[in-house]
Amino acid sequence: MTAGFTEFGPRPRPNPSGARRKPRPWRLAIARAFGSVVVTVHGVLDARTSESLAHALDDLIEGQGNLFVVIDLRDMAVTDPGGLGVLAKARHSLEERKGRLLLAAPSKETEEALRRAGLAEVIEVHVERRYHPSLGRNSASGDEGSLGGTSQAL
Repeated sequence: MTAGFTEFGPRPRPNPSGARRKPRPWRLAIARAFGSVVVTVHGVLDARTSESLAHALDDLIEGQGNLFVVIDLRDMAVTDPGGLGVLAKARHSLEERKGRLLLAAPSKETEEALRRAGLAEVIEVHVERRYHPSLGRNSASGDEGSLGGTSQAL
């Protein structure tokens, strides 16, 4: 398997403690894994940065024709819930093409913002950051698509 990786913005410094940090400056990292595109969002989603995310998602879905997009939200914070409309547009574009959008590992605050915006009911959200539906069932939990102990984390 070959994996492509594109990164926009400064590289993050490692966090040896594993504790959640304050959001970093805005940055998108785009990789390909297991037949999907994984977009990792770092920083604060607001009116300005949502344009950048919209452009990237539009290129990945409409321009390149990707049908399965995972957006890793573990380092994203939301200050302007209006920016979440970008996710709704991406979901709509993918559904028109019989594709799928999955949001992975949102913080509690981002998860709450998704709920308040009504997106948690229409977009697939998984709090486990190692999730990838193409890998099937987890034999330990029986959850559809969650990774088991022998699977590779995204």
